[in-house]
Amino acid sequence: MGLQVQIFKNRNFVWYWLSSVLAGLGDVVLSMALSWMVVELTGSGAMLGAMLAAIGVPRVVLTLFAGVLVDRMNPVKVLIGGEWVRVWTVGGLMLMSFGGRPPVWSLFAAAFLFGCLEAFFWPAASAVQQRMLQPEQYTQGSGLLMIAMKTTAVVGPVFSGMLMDVGDARTVVIGTFVAFLSSLVMLNLIRVPNAVTVGEHFVSKKQSFREDLLTGFRFIWRTPVILATSISAFLANFSSAGALVGLVFLAKAFGAGAGGYGWLLTGIGIGGTVGAVLFSVVTIKRPTPRMTQVTCFLEGLVFLLVAWSGNFMLTVCLIGLIGLTDSAVNVIAPSVNRILIPQALFGRVISTTILLMSSSVPVAQAISGGLIQSFGVHRVMAFGGGLEAVTAVVCFFIPAISLYRQSCNSSATSNC
Repeated sequence: MGLQVQIFKNRNFVWYWLSSVLAGLGDVVLSMALSWMVVELTGSGAMLGAMLAAIGVPRVVLTLFAGVLVDRMNPVKVLIGGEWVRVWTVGGLMLMSFGGRPPVWSLFAAAFLFGCLEAFFWPAASAVQQRMLQPEQYTQGSGLLMIAMKTTAVVGPVFSGMLMDVGDARTVVIGTFVAFLSSLVMLNLIRVPNAVTVGEHFVSKKQSFREDLLTGFRFIWRTPVILATSISAFLANFSSAGALVGLVFLAKAFGAGAGGYGWLLTGIGIGGTVGAVLFSVVTIKRPTPRMTQVTCFLEGLVFLLVAWSGNFMLTVCLIGLIGLTDSAVNVIAPSVNRILIPQALFGRVISTTILLMSSSVPVAQAISGGLIQSFGVHRVMAFGGGLEAVTAVVCFFIPAISLYRQSCNSSATSNC
């Protein structure tokens, strides 16, 4: 571990980071504006839910296809193509907004297109980071990008609200258009090499989609550490997502009201930001799956402490620690994946693991609401924390994770 400044001399990364800030700001501003305009135009909560589904459904459906495409192309080109779609989409909304608010159908069309783009963005973005950074810079790069994400998540809603208050829909759309266009310019300045192909990981563009997809599945199945960490992430996400549903009930239990709920969310945000800053200045040169399991174990213990806490401000501080541990997991785990997965297979493998790891979240959220009603928020918090801690302990000792070095060496890479 140590403080490293070399990453800031990497022009590709600097352009990518600036592009991420602008694109992230545009995403947050437009997302809030779309939601606001749908409610203003229709007055319907059902219509808002339908628009959110228009974003979420294509993101899930297209994830595996996106992974194959990322492997067949240079990932920077995938990002540039996606940014062009953003620019043209927002440009269309901008033209429609000159006559007033854009029609409802155009808002749904924009939401659907942005949902499709998200499916392609995450595997492409991960592949770009793998190719433009050295393995010892993966955690620091993730930390810096997390700072960008946290910053836009805080600034974006405030900026969008100000634009909506002082101007109109057209003002918001024009501002978003400028952000996406600037992001596109910066993406075009990035140069990363094509995938390094190693032995059986060479991918022919003549293969069918099905064959390419099966190649990614086979790699996961034949690489026990990837399979084990994906399953442990599935269970950890199930535990933490279910417990986090209880925050609003926790605020009510303390009699803190909506303001207290806001404090709990702020605690998570502050903890996550502290973690992002920490990992942006302190580099873990050799991240391992066991580090992820230790962090998940600590997060589970914090959930247990939250369940037993009888003081509201202490609970806010503990929730902040959950934000910190969550940021650590989201820095270490992707860094290990970038070390283990060959570049030529990265898109397919990472899209499959993303789908597997995130699929437990909506299930946990749906179940937890009913459990909280039946057993109370503190018991659900304790159950979620205990399950995450136990899962981490079990995974810490299974051979695929404890013998990580050997698995890493057998995956045709010496980076770890």
